[in-house]
Amino acid sequence: MAIAKTRIHIICGFCGNNEMFSFEINQKGKCDNDGKESPAVFISCNNCASLTSLSEIMQEESDK
Repeated sequence: MAIAKTRIHIICGFCGNNEMFSFEINQKGKCDNDGKESPAVFISCNNCASLTSLSEIMQEESDK
């Protein structure tokens, strides 16, 4: 089913831009407390070059 309007909005907390974003999945980007590395998603604002890990803004769903 196609959704007519996007329901997730991202706004940069530094510059307020809401259109110029990119993301990268880094396979070794996160290190847990037990020393294990796991993939991390980084969102970059292409207007002001700020970089934020997705885990900083939302909690990761645990494995079931």
